Amino acid sequence: AAEYRRAFDKDWAKYYLLYAGRHWDGRQPEWMATPVVNMVWSVIQTIVPILTDNRPQIMVVPRKDEDEETANVLTNIVDWLWDRNNMDIILPKVMLNTLIFGNGFVKILWDPQAADGKGDIKIIPVDPVHIFVSPHARTLEEAEYIIHAENLPRDMVRRMFPNLAQETEGTQEPQLTIRRDITSQAQPSGRL
Repeated sequence: AAEYRRAFDKDWAKYYLLYAGRHWDGRQPEWMATPVVNMVWSVIQTIVPILTDNRPQIMVVPRKDEDEETANVLTNIVDWLWDRNNMDIILPKVMLNTLIFGNGFVKILWDPQAADGKGDIKIIPVDPVHIFVSPHARTLEEAEYIIHAENLPRDMVRRMFPNLAQETEGTQEPQLTIRRDITSQAQPSGRL
């Protein structure tokens, strides 16, 4: 899946640098000015609030008339989960990834530690770099599998899998470590 994705993600680093205002490739002499009018950042920062200003209306639709009440309860639960998982904060982050990289993902999972150990549904944003889709799938619906893989701190792994964490030293995959530390539009000194 990683090999298959290379055809699609080969330009993702360039897309991020364009968004971050790093339009120059670093081959120019150090004395040369590198002016940038970052239209990419401006357009994306204009579109994200437009797309996320209004909360999407998610309705559970009954299949039969007798399921009407159940559908209404489930619609209210979805609204509650939206608030509980801070989706008004997460959605703009996901849309930012979508506009920069062409893909945006959230993961819906069961968190057994939530709600004082009773467990609850948790929704987290996932960077597209951490998603691997089965080869030759033209759509996500056609995918045989979708893998979410990322490096986790060892302490987190020990908490999640207390029995297994002692048996392995663990591993770090460099391609799963994301470095997007450009936080301003200013051109930092030095080269990329």
